[in-house]
Parts: sequence; structure tokens; C-alpha cells
Amino acid sequence: CWTMSGWVLKFLGTGATFPSSSRNLSTSLINFQGRSQWMFDCGEGTQTQLVRTSDKIASIDRIYITHNHLGHLMGLPGVISARSYTFQPQPSEEVLDIFGPVGVRSLLRTCFSISDTKLASPFRVHELLDTDDKPSADREATIYGEQVGQDFSKESNGSWILPGDASIAVENVVAAKIAHSIATFGYVVNETPRPGATKSELIATLTANQEALRKIGITSLQPIISSIKRGEIYTLPDGSVIDPSKYLGESQPTRKITILGDTFDASNIAPFALNSNYLVHEATYVSLFHKNSSPAEVEEKAVATSHSSEVMAARFAQSINAKNLILTHLPRRFDNQIAHHRAFSTALKTIE
Repeated sequence: CWTMSGWVLKFLGTGATFPSSSRNLSTSLINFQGRSQWMFDCGEGTQTQLVRTSDKIASIDRIYITHNHLGHLMGLPGVISARSYTFQPQPSEEVLDIFGPVGVRSLLRTCFSISDTKLASPFRVHELLDTDDKPSADREATIYGEQVGQDFSKESNGSWILPGDASIAVENVVAAKIAHSIATFGYVVNETPRPGATKSELIATLTANQEALRKIGITSLQPIISSIKRGEIYTLPDGSVIDPSKYLGESQPTRKITILGDTFDASNIAPFALNSNYLVHEATYVSLFHKNSSPAEVEEKAVATSHSSEVMAARFAQSINAKNLILTHLPRRFDNQIAHHRAFSTALKTIE
């Protein structure tokens, strides 16, 4: 796993098409300081992988599906059901939000309907609609445990702006379509902007007014400082105004994680993924296993099947100035750390 000041990025599956003895199918997870967990894709076998970790399935609040190929979403009905049953014997109102392409809603309704599943906690599906898309099923809840979802339409800049969560300092999640054989999305998780450090002048100003503040019942300066750091203008008892822009330093850099589905061209998401701290990119084709082919020939093979090579992934990471590149969706032969390191080495040398 990769840790970034309270954000922990984990992989429950990094295999392509088929599981292997050491790799499950595509599933990743961001744990936000233990308060919330967001899953990206949900390959078959995800429940088994969760059992092997310290991550509690009940803590999963959101699941984002990149595309509707079976290796990326066939674990979804089981995870929803298992999460629900962790709340028994008492039903729970902890809603599980699921975001994904058109088709996810109808898939889940079919699975839960034919299996007569009675969920003990609710879920709702939010489909991402392109210009000519229609929801795969009516938004009105039709099965036990389902709540009405909110479908999202494409913005004028070609993205889908999905809600964040202030409690874990996520401003929003930006989705964009990337090129694959079927409709496929990448997701950019954006941290809420963090205010700069307080300047000494702020403390001096508040301290000078401390007696006046006490007279109106304010005995601690910390709540005032917190409101100013949130960008709120504060008026002192004498009528003078504290403008946050004058008393705070430059905003701190925010964090960004970009997780892509299968793709042979992710350029549509590039404007939103610039300067990502972590980029998760597929590498279905690895040059190491095509010794009789040049990297360019391996790339041709990858594009012909709507996938990427490790060199293509590295090139895209470089184009968006990603700080870290994580290769996933790896072939079955990619089952040891030495091969992993060699693949990274090949990718980096090729783009130097």
C-alpha cells in the first residue's frame, strides 16, 4: 500500500482478465484515516481479499466502477450484500453510494431481484450519462434496500463532477472518459484546498483584542482562528475586519490521486489529472514478456486490443507530471517482484 498523510491507497487486485495464484482481479481502495473507505472497481474475489486485510467491509462508503467489463465489476453484488449483512441483526441507514457507467443500476437490480436478496443497509446507484445516454433503468428504487440515486451529466469541459466529502477533506471527484473498447472512466480524487499558515500579525491582532472579546463571552481564540482558516471574514468588537487573505500564508499544495480504468489513450483526463501524487495506470502488455518485439511493437499490440503497455503508462505519467506511477491490470505471467522492477526500469528508460 501507499500512504500519504492519512490517505492510504491499497490494492486488493491487480490482475488482468484472469486471477492468478498471486493476483486477484482489479480492485483498489483508498482509506481516509480510518474514517471512510472508497473502492475503485470490484473484481470477482474482492470479498476474499478484504478478509485478508484489516479493512472492514462495513467502512466502505463508496464504490466507483470504471467500466462494465466483467473483471471489474462482478464482485460488486457480493460486496454490497456482505457489507449489508455486517450490520445485522439491526438494519442500518449507512448508505453505500455506487458511481459508474450506464448499466450498473440494471445489473444490480437484476442480481438482487433474481436472488431475492434482502439487504440490511441501503445502496444507491449514480450513473454517469454522456450526451446521448439514457439511464439503464428508471431512477426510482424498485428493489429491497435500494434508494433513489442521482445521475450525473457531462460538464461543458468534458468531465463529470462528482461530490466530495468535507468530513475527510475531499473536495470532489472528477471523472472523465478514457479510450477503451467500451465506455470507460478514470477518476481523479481531489483534496479540499488547505489554507496557509497563520501569520504572526493575526495572533497579535487577536491578542490585542482579547479583553474586548472576553466581554462578549469569547474566552478562546482558537475558534476564531479556525473560522479565519476556513476563509471566513471575522469582525472584531471594535468593528474592524479580519480578512483571511491578509492574515494567512499561501495555500498548501493539495493532494490528488488518479485511478484509471483500462485504456489505450487517457488523454481526455489529462487536464484534470495534472500533478497527481499517484497515478494508477494499466499495463496489460509488459515488454519484458515480448522479448522478440520492440517497445513500439508491444505498444502496437496493446493498442490493437484497447490496452496499454508499461511504456505508454510511463509516457502518460510524464505528460501529467505525476509524482508516482503505479502499474496495475498486469498479465498472469507478472507474478514476481523482480519482473515488476524490470518492467518499471524498461518504462522509465524508454521515455528518458
